[in-house]
Amino acid sequence: MLKFLTMQKLIATLLFSTLSFTSLAFNTVVKSKLDIAKSSNGQPVQLRIVVTTDSPSYVGFPRTPLLADWEILKKQEIADIRTYEKNGKLVRTNIKYFIYVLKPLKSGKVPIPGFTVSVGKAQFKTETKIASVEPFTNGGNGPVVTNPLPNLPDNPSDEFFESEDLGLGNSAQLDTSKKIMFVAEVDKEEVFVGEMIKVSFNLYRRNIQDINHDYKKFPVFEGFLKEDLFLPRALPRNTVSIQGVPYQSTEFARFALFPLKEGLLTVDSFDLRYEIVPLSVNGFSIGGQPIPQTISSKPVKIFSKPLPAVPSDIEFSGSVGDFNWEVTPPPTNVTANQPFTLTITISGEGNIKSIEAPTVAMPTGVESHGVKPFPKVDENAQGSIKFDYLFVPRTAGQLDVPKLSWTFFNPKKKEYISLENDPMTIQVEGNNTAVANNPSNDKKQPQHELPPIQIKQQSFSSVSSSTSFVKLREWAVLWASYLSLGIFFFIRKQKNQSDEHARAKPWKTTESYILKKSSRPEGRLASLIDQYSREFITGVLSNENITPKSTNDEIIDALYRVTPPEYHKNILILKKFFNDLDHTRFAGKKSVKVSCDNQLKRAKMILEKVEQHITKPTTFS
Repeated sequence: MLKFLTMQKLIATLLFSTLSFTSLAFNTVVKSKLDIAKSSNGQPVQLRIVVTTDSPSYVGFPRTPLLADWEILKKQEIADIRTYEKNGKLVRTNIKYFIYVLKPLKSGKVPIPGFTVSVGKAQFKTETKIASVEPFTNGGNGPVVTNPLPNLPDNPSDEFFESEDLGLGNSAQLDTSKKIMFVAEVDKEEVFVGEMIKVSFNLYRRNIQDINHDYKKFPVFEGFLKEDLFLPRALPRNTVSIQGVPYQSTEFARFALFPLKEGLLTVDSFDLRYEIVPLSVNGFSIGGQPIPQTISSKPVKIFSKPLPAVPSDIEFSGSVGDFNWEVTPPPTNVTANQPFTLTITISGEGNIKSIEAPTVAMPTGVESHGVKPFPKVDENAQGSIKFDYLFVPRTAGQLDVPKLSWTFFNPKKKEYISLENDPMTIQVEGNNTAVANNPSNDKKQPQHELPPIQIKQQSFSSVSSSTSFVKLREWAVLWASYLSLGIFFFIRKQKNQSDEHARAKPWKTTESYILKKSSRPEGRLASLIDQYSREFITGVLSNENITPKSTNDEIIDALYRVTPPEYHKNILILKKFFNDLDHTRFAGKKSVKVSCDNQLKRAKMILEKVEQHITKPTTFS
């Protein structure tokens, strides 16, 4: 017996040692960081917890401590998998990122207690973080949150996480320590009012495989006149060298900007979405779910200077750039009362589409029939604008057209430049008498003899007060139509009142009210429950592009994306509940065993669970 107990202890000791060795064989690191550690006037702070482990065990969502001084506005989980070679073996590392957006409830140095993370049976606790919260300035009524939900960083891993702060202005400011950069590059930062600025938005990356690019937010160029130069459908990649470091570059947009006022102006930021494919240490794709990313360019400051004073002896219409022109005169011989065209083409680089037509002064006897502009600008901001002037001479003889002149401001030379054209002589052929008279007088108008109109005397029957133009049958049809419309509007009014009543008290008295007012209470009640459920769920899923018109599958997929894994089993209950509602609405009460009362209770319970687990809870009204 003693020998048996000794053997049992030995086996237990060996088993414990094996389990301990196995647990120690897995390397798990849990870190926390306050990415946004300061709060001004109630602005949220941002906490990131990173779990890196070689263990295949499940990594659960952190257990939230008692946050008496904080309110959780938003939380997000991002998973990443990396595979690399170590000591001749392929090692697989699981990384999970838990990101919290916390709103402070008081000011001062406010602690954030540690969160507990479970990796299998092992538990890890993060250290306490201290956030600096400035005093609120709204009279002590709690924090003022002007931007309650800052964008969570979509680049989760350490080498990507700082990329959200990129976007560095001109290429001279590029930082080669970054693996990915989205930069607004301008060709000049100090200009005159109306002078053209070319801005290009470029994405630079190295050792990163990025896919599925999409525009999240286009910049708003306040204080500028904007022209689109280059918005590609296909995104070619080019290899460039930045300070000796090779990068892949892609140009996503190019604009021409023209300052409309003097002073300090800002080229707004540009937000871009894309996905990163996980790579191994050798730069090859290891598969897995692509990681969604968001990156923004930094705003760029532009200083706009006023134009110099315009000399008194020139006429300036506001054109700024470097231009030349070509004047195409009309034929030297034209015919009276026949139109002719004079063309002026201005080409170069500048605010071409804003150029006003130069003044063309014709002598007396020539009518002007307007001018048509034809602008054309390429993707490099080089272009031209052609003006076609249409004139009609009314007097025969010689027309002396004075010289033409047009002035623009050249920002490179910092002076006003006038372009001139020599005077022109046009000979108008024709007869002045014929011109003065109406040409239509020389033509003999055709004469038409019409027979006189014959009016015949008609006889009418007498009309008395008893005469009726509408038969009795027609009166009956008319009144029946009015009665049908009245019944229709009455029923619709009753339905609207029912909906308003149910909206006011959706969970308390809806059942009894519908049972009294509706001939088919089960289907009517199921429709209302479905409506309330959809409005509630789509309200909290508005960030997922879910609307009340979304299908059940779309709603369920969105809930899977924004809820923790341990809640996914409840989503299956919600899916079945939606199916039951559909059966009740369209097939009637015979196909469903649950009563109206049970449906109401289930709906309330499910929606309360959704509100507890959704990333961004919203109250239902």
